[in-house]
Amino acid sequence: MRTKNYNIRTAGQANIPVLGLGTWQSTGQDCVDVVKKALEMGYEHIDTAQAYGNEKEVGEGIKQSGVARDKFFLTTKIFPDDMKFEPEKLKAAAKKSLEDLDVEYVDLLLLHWPDDRVPLSETIPALCELQKQGLTRHIGVSNFNIDHIIEAKKYADVPIVVNQVEFHP
Repeated sequence: MRTKNYNIRTAGQANIPVLGLGTWQSTGQDCVDVVKKALEMGYEHIDTAQAYGNEKEVGEGIKQSGVARDKFFLTTKIFPDDMKFEPEKLKAAAKKSLEDLDVEYVDLLLLHWPDDRVPLSETIPALCELQKQGLTRHIGVSNFNIDHIIEAKKYADVPIVVNQVEFHP
């Protein structure tokens, strides 16, 4: 039985479910089973990241759930290791996430942490391009401070809809 999930509507017109399943530290068959069960129970938001090392398991859980891709919100994050925020590496990393998740798009693609080794003037336009290519419906950042966000907005020609930060109620 699906329940009403309250959503946040952002300035960039993203309709993001407030509550979702975070998959950090979830691995192996446990991750597959938890994602599958969460979607079957009515969860409408699944959050993962390349750095979690579980995108394949999340993808398998999605597949096993039988829940149609357009019935839930999927977020992933690209971590800046190995200079992945250089434009071509960022695009390749995003495509790798889609491959591992076995989906055609994510709803929200985030830069997991700021990386001062690669200027936001290069990173943000590449992220915007991924949205224009239809690989993500929305873009955002994670763990950025106010100065990083102000700078990032200068280079974005599509809305940066969220700065995701860890929070525990």
